Amino acid sequence: RVENIDTSSSSRSSNTRTAVPFIAHESWRETVNFLCDSRRPLPILRSEFPAVNFDSVQHDDDPLWHKYQIEYGDHLEFDGMRESTDGMHLYRRAREAWTMLSQRPERNVVVVGHSAFFMHMFQPYLDEMMGVVEYADDEVRALMMDAGFGNCELKSVAFEIP
Repeated sequence: RVENIDTSSSSRSSNTRTAVPFIAHESWRETVNFLCDSRRPLPILRSEFPAVNFDSVQHDDDPLWHKYQIEYGDHLEFDGMRESTDGMHLYRRAREAWTMLSQRPERNVVVVGHSAFFMHMFQPYLDEMMGVVEYADDEVRALMMDAGFGNCELKSVAFEIP
């Protein structure tokens, strides 16, 4: 039985309806590369999704988009990859996401997130992301690494934080 759902703080993920509690976290959000990856202001999200608990989202505006906007310029000045080329930041964010889950009292949770962020964790191509997820055996490795993540795809994992 699912005890809670940890979700990205974006409206795309928060738009799912269920009787199970939803808890929004910045760490599960999509990689921040393009304007569509930016998060809307927290007061708007709280208003549009009153059933989602946004208490762990600390900033009204999007700090990740702001970070990369300072580094690369706005979306009209720079249309390339932003966070997806920042391996150390992705590594820290992925570890933060898994650590946060390990500290929750629930043992059966659903994580609603985004394919690019999951791909960086489960199918890493950046050296910095190697080891964020380690597989118990070759069969599990093949299952998670041989195919990408599709839209609305469900994958089940068990994890331990070392």
